[in-house]
Amino acid sequence: MQSFDTEPGTDVMPGVVPRTLPPPDRAGTAGPRIIVADRSATARMQLADVLRADGYDVREACDGLALLDLVAAWHPTLVVTAWDIPHFGGTSVPDAIAQCGPRAPRVVVTIPEGAHVAREEARAHGACAVFTRPFEMDDIRTAVLNLA
Repeated sequence: MQSFDTEPGTDVMPGVVPRTLPPPDRAGTAGPRIIVADRSATARMQLADVLRADGYDVREACDGLALLDLVAAWHPTLVVTAWDIPHFGGTSVPDAIAQCGPRAPRVVVTIPEGAHVAREEARAHGACAVFTRPFEMDDIRTAVLNLA
């Protein structure tokens, strides 16, 4: 397994840059379930489309309320969320997710302003990986592959 150096502002586990998941099993079930939550429709759709192309079953949420509804109803394998989503942004997101059911690993995306503090808080509240915008899509894909 080849590892890579992380970029400044990126807190990600070392691993191989993923290209795709293995094909679904013979029963034809979809890949791991991932929720992508971000206030920006463009950012949310771009990441969701990349993850779908990699073989994941992806649902999208535009804010914290939609995210919590999805977590409670769908029980995702992994949650990728912006730190600053409306309704339950910041530290309230991981705390609320934990109360909705089975605890799914979380990947958090922050903005550059205040990123250091947000990264520390996200990690303290259970985030498995934290990325600062702009980020490399392959870094997120690697984290997702390792966590899902």
